[in-house]
Amino acid sequence: MTDGGLDKINLTPENKSQRHLSGALRQRRDFLFVQHKGVRQVMTHFILQAAVKPASTASQPTLSYRTGVTASKKVGNAVARNRAKRRMRALFRKLECDHAPSGTDYVLVARHSLVQAAWTELLEDFSIAAKRIHKKLIKTAAQE
Repeated sequence: MTDGGLDKINLTPENKSQRHLSGALRQRRDFLFVQHKGVRQVMTHFILQAAVKPASTASQPTLSYRTGVTASKKVGNAVARNRAKRRMRALFRKLECDHAPSGTDYVLVARHSLVQAAWTELLEDFSIAAKRIHKKLIKTAAQE
């Protein structure tokens, strides 16, 4: 019995240049940590939240940042929520974390208007939100 040629396929992305290692937030406690201990930037189509995990409690210290997306039923039906999450993950791929502290967790919360928004408008809002959230992270780190 053959495996359909799957042994010839290389599934590792060797040709992609990864500047930053990133992971995904999967557990509820990680989302709650960002919500309660982090900073947030409210925009028209989404809410960007970020928090820096302490070095001793970081579950994966080798990652420079982790991302999470969430879309509640307020966004729409399942099709609309999935589209919103796909768009938010695409926004995170554009994230430049040169100024973010290592071990930063980001959560992007969809709002109802995100599904119908123009892509260029989302990119502009996201870049503004990322700059503002990085400033807030630096400010809170200086206060501690």
